[in-house]
This record gives sequence, structure tokens and C-alpha cells, in this order.
Amino acid sequence: MRVRIAYRWIIHRAQLIRRAGTTQPNTLTRVGGGNTAIPANVHRPRQMPLSYEIDQDRRLVFTAAWDTVTGAEALELQRQLRSNPRFNPDFFQLLDLARVTSVSIDRQTMTEIAVRHSFSAKSRRAFVVGSNKFVYGMARMFIALSRVTGNEEMRVFKNRDEALQWLGVAPFD
Repeated sequence: MRVRIAYRWIIHRAQLIRRAGTTQPNTLTRVGGGNTAIPANVHRPRQMPLSYEIDQDRRLVFTAAWDTVTGAEALELQRQLRSNPRFNPDFFQLLDLARVTSVSIDRQTMTEIAVRHSFSAKSRRAFVVGSNKFVYGMARMFIALSRVTGNEEMRVFKNRDEALQWLGVAPFD
């Protein structure tokens, strides 16, 4: 239940961020669903297009990404996850990358992320990429780089239900 709510919240926040990023003059954007309206052409720092939620009951880390993902953002998310006291390296991970539009990560950074094993050999990691062939290729490259130094199980899926089934986690209602 909490993961489903977190997933909806992540999607909602991504939509708000996408709308707030417009540069059309004289446009007001509602932020956070409240009554605060700010001009859309006001400079805002870029918010990281990655988020995660730890579901200790399901022993699952749900990670979502959207828009353009950079190497620095992926490293920062990895750092945040590893420092979270609720994180257990034996948990499984579901990475929802279906809303990623582009990836800006060089090979050196991708290798750095891959060799920093946040998850143990007991873990399984499922990448959900939807129909984006570029993101599919990047996920496969990450898995190949990770297998050189680690041995956790990883697979790429086109839809979330197949990924959850492989992870052995009940689908979200």
C-alpha cells in the first residue's frame, strides 16, 4: 500500500516539476498542489529526477526516475540510499525507468556506479524500461558492468508486473 502511494506521489511530483519547468512568460504554475503560484519563468534549481522509497514489509526498494538523468544525480541517489538507516543490502530493488527521456552518464561514471555495490549477492534488481530502446540499452550496459565485480541478480523488463513477478513481490493494487 505504501509503495503504491509512494509511486503515485513520485509520478505526481514529476508532473508538477515538468509543468514548473516551462519558460513561457506570464504563466503561473501551482506548486505542491497548494495555493502557491509562482511565475514559470522564475529560475529554479533543477530538482533531481530520481527518488526512492524503502518498503521494509516487502523488503523492497522502489526507485523511480524520469526526464533526463545525469551521472551526478545517480551517484547522489546511490549515496542517499546507502546512508539511509532503513536500507538493507539484502532487499530487492525495482527500478522504474519507463519515464526517463534521456540519460547523460559517461562510461566512467556508469562504471563507478556499477562497481559500488549497494546491494548484496542475495538481492535481485529489476529494471523496468517500458518501450524506450535507449534506456533498455543503458540498463543492459549497467548490468554488464556490474557483473564484472558483483553477483547480484539483475534483469530488464518492459512492464512492472513482470518485474514484480520475477522479484517475487505481489503486484501493487
